[in-house]
Amino acid sequence: MLETASRLKGLGVEIIFHQENLRTSEADNDILISALSAIAQAESESMGEAIKWGLKRGFMSGNSKMYSRKCFGYKHNEDGELIIDEEQAEVVRTIFDLYLSGLSVVLIIRELEKRNIKSPQGKDTWSKHAIQRMLTNEKYIGHVLLGKTYTGDFPNNKQQKNDGGQDQFLMKNAHEPIIQEEKFERIQEEMKRRSNIEIVFGQTKRKGTHYSSKREKHE
Repeated sequence: MLETASRLKGLGVEIIFHQENLRTSEADNDILISALSAIAQAESESMGEAIKWGLKRGFMSGNSKMYSRKCFGYKHNEDGELIIDEEQAEVVRTIFDLYLSGLSVVLIIRELEKRNIKSPQGKDTWSKHAIQRMLTNEKYIGHVLLGKTYTGDFPNNKQQKNDGGQDQFLMKNAHEPIIQEEKFERIQEEMKRRSNIEIVFGQTKRKGTHYSSKREKHE
């Protein structure tokens, strides 16, 4: 903020802080503006840490509403608990079965289009990300894993993927499953097998051969 205020001041642009009744055009206010900016930053950081701790405490106690966050295939009952939405759940089972039958994600999308099955957003075409996320979502076997992402410390407050550097919280049997756990694990193993990425001497490289999914028959 101070850098921006300085640059604007150099361009002849004045910033007026109405609440504090300060102007950047008045040299005597520079130190006061710096102090107020530092206090505001400290308050923001403190509030951010308090929010993080509150979320973590809810995760640890099992009382966080995030455990009952809805996803495609589920809906809330009157008590806010997750229950199966049978119409959507049938689509979830279909996608899992199609993948295990050998279809790639792209061919699954084409099959869903043929069957006129809408995406969770009501679109005619599903995204690859939506299918992949569904196939790896532990919610479908009744579990809930929180802490998959986290917010970095100031000043890098962007949400980041948690690769093990932060705590994660798993609640098993949190709700009724749509997919059997054995089938879910088979899916995870199959996804690894189809991956064309391998680690060679500590470096990530593409394999020489690619997984060949079922091809569509042409008349």
